[in-house]
This record gives sequence, structure tokens and C-alpha cells, in this order.
Amino acid sequence: MRPTKMCIAAVLLAFSTSAFAGQGEVCSSKPVTKDGTLSDSTVFECKTAGPVTIPQLYAAGWRVVSIMPQASLGADPGAGLPRTSHSWTMVVERD
Repeated sequence: MRPTKMCIAAVLLAFSTSAFAGQGEVCSSKPVTKDGTLSDSTVFECKTAGPVTIPQLYAAGWRVVSIMPQASLGADPGAGLPRTSHSWTMVVERD
């Protein structure tokens, strides 16, 4: 392949990949100490989409790539006993 054709091919490839690049971000639910079950009513905070549920994300053209449970151990300020809180983190994308 001649250098001119290689340059043209490289430029076309660069433009085509940027044209198909989507948007992705990480969203998180607020930690809860009871009933941390994931459901259609679980609210996630997303930088671009704002506070949304999974059905609202899909209605807005986003797709869920993955969802991961999160747990953190802390102390109950009143009793000083250990307390676990649960939240969800998900990665979403759209074209």
C-alpha cells in the first residue's frame, strides 16, 4: 500500500471510530442499612442522567453494562455497634 493510501485509510479509520464512540458513566445508589435489594424502584445517581431508576435509564436510551453490589461496614453512632450499609454501583452506556 502506498503512503498516500495508508494516510487516507488512517484518517478514515480515525473518523469512523470517533463517530461510533458512545457515552458511558458510573452510577451509584445511596447506601441503605435495611432492604438493600435491587429493584425497578432503586434510584441511582448518574452524572449526566441525574437521579434515575433502571427503567428510566432504558427509556432515555441508556443500556446497563454491569451492576455490582457494594457493602461497607461502619459503626452505629447511637449504640456503637457494627452496622453494614448496602448500595449498588452500575456502569451504563449509550450511543
